[in-house]
Amino acid sequence: MADSLNDATTQGNAWETALQFLPDLGLSKVVFFDLTKPREPLILSNAGFLWTDGYRETVKAGLDPFPLNCLSRIDPMLTGIGHLEANQYLDDEERDMIALGSETLNIRTGMSVTICPDSAGLGVGLNLMTNLSVAEFR
Repeated sequence: MADSLNDATTQGNAWETALQFLPDLGLSKVVFFDLTKPREPLILSNAGFLWTDGYRETVKAGLDPFPLNCLSRIDPMLTGIGHLEANQYLDDEERDMIALGSETLNIRTGMSVTICPDSAGLGVGLNLMTNLSVAEFR
């Protein structure tokens, strides 16, 4: 994958190249976040344009718990419906949003990877997701 990414000449090429390796890694969905420009967040996903556009608006409105809870820290956080027990700090609305997102994307588990943390959640990172069970994901 690293060699293929080195050959990418644009951001779009790098994204498409990286997506080709997801199945080999056991991942079915990924969302890339660059929220360093909050009015124009860069959110890329392999979940389709309609979902990604709607999700971008949810993030811009500050309604999604992922940025603040995951992009504000460098250590990985478990994500997805399968890990709600590990995320007791979330309120009911946030938990409902995760459940709906998990169902819509057909995923159960995942993890955050933060590249550039920001205490206000305006960082850069990824949500790597799979439909594997919690036991299979570990």
